[in-house]
Amino acid sequence: ANANPPYISPSLADGSQTEYRFNVVVEGGVNFYATAVPMSSSFADAFYVDEDNLMCRSSQPGVSVPSQHIGQGCPVGFSEMP
Repeated sequence: ANANPPYISPSLADGSQTEYRFNVVVEGGVNFYATAVPMSSSFADAFYVDEDNLMCRSSQPGVSVPSQHIGQGCPVGFSEMP
């Protein structure tokens, strides 16, 4: 109910949902990327998406998510999703 915008699930607004931790980073007001990383080893896939609609997935347990906008292609350890 206190989420902003109000249609976002409160648990997702807190950064987690269904065993995943979500993170969205906006850079320069135009570029962004978002990651979804499993909180336990029972889920293997991590995900990355950016403003270019590039969607990437990694099935490597414990893969590192980027600490800054990639801007071109998938992060190391991730593959583009069809």
